[in-house]
Amino acid sequence: SSGINAEYGDDGDEHSPMNFDIFGEKFYSRLKELIRHGGILADQTFSPYSNNTLLAEQVNLFRFAADKICYGFVPVPSFPNGNIGILFGQVLKDGATSDDYSLLSIPCHRISAEQAKEMNLKCYYDKFHESCCTLPLSFGDWFYSL
Repeated sequence: SSGINAEYGDDGDEHSPMNFDIFGEKFYSRLKELIRHGGILADQTFSPYSNNTLLAEQVNLFRFAADKICYGFVPVPSFPNGNIGILFGQVLKDGATSDDYSLLSIPCHRISAEQAKEMNLKCYYDKFHESCCTLPLSFGDWFYSL
């Protein structure tokens, strides 16, 4: 089937005004039309230690495109609170349910540390992907209740 396989957006920055006119309902609704069935979305967002009001607003907008959502965060020492949040989403079409696909927090392809080094991937391998989606209990409860 035709369509885009994946999208990555960088629309959350706690030190500049997030423009919900650009990355708003219309943007995400159109994105859902463009992404093929089973396609993956990822958006950089707020960390669990920053502005949860803006994060909740971004999650609600992200749901216009993604039928299935997962959240993770990674350490970035140069950021003011030391973390970047990531929203992962999957687009499901034709009446499919989220049970039809693997969890977003588990990598589809396993990459060993050796393979990551061979590919010169400085910031990624499968264990890091999986661990970034392990949320502090109180934050996970809050996030998945949105």
